[in-house]
Amino acid sequence: MNDFENVSTDISGYVTMIMHTGKYNFDTDEIEDGEQVARRDLKNLIVNRSSALLSAAVLPKNNIAITHLAVGVGNEDGLMPIEDIRYNKLIKEVRRVKIDRYGLINSEGKNASLDFPDEVYGAVLKASLNLSNSDNGKELVEMGLFGGPGADQPNSGLMFNYKSFSNWTVP
Repeated sequence: MNDFENVSTDISGYVTMIMHTGKYNFDTDEIEDGEQVARRDLKNLIVNRSSALLSAAVLPKNNIAITHLAVGVGNEDGLMPIEDIRYNKLIKEVRRVKIDRYGLINSEGKNASLDFPDEVYGAVLKASLNLSNSDNGKELVEMGLFGGPGADQPNSGLMFNYKSFSNWTVP
């Protein structure tokens, strides 16, 4: 049984979050010198402003792409925020990092390639976020993917998706 056996391949998308110790090896999909602490497979919410990101991506000489992943603590009450497609930023962002490595996983849980479009249908974007020791004890309840101008700054750039989830405390 692979990790995506029970995940639908419809176009609404899913987000898989894995919290772990050690280092994640992108090439082998394995955790090195550590272990998986928790895993969540969640339905994704694509927000309204993502249409601006997608539209700009097709313009000639425009290099807009999803470049950053952010996580937040919501209203700081430990409760899962209500998702809304009108959001353009996290409620309370605590960490944003540049995505320096991307990958695609097909519906069978295997690495997919854009060179083979049939493999990509229903594919999952794979990205990694390393939290620092200063994040320990924070109760994460929201995440988002960002791109475009200003995406490297908290609460700015074009937000592509928003996902809230039940409290996930960073160990």
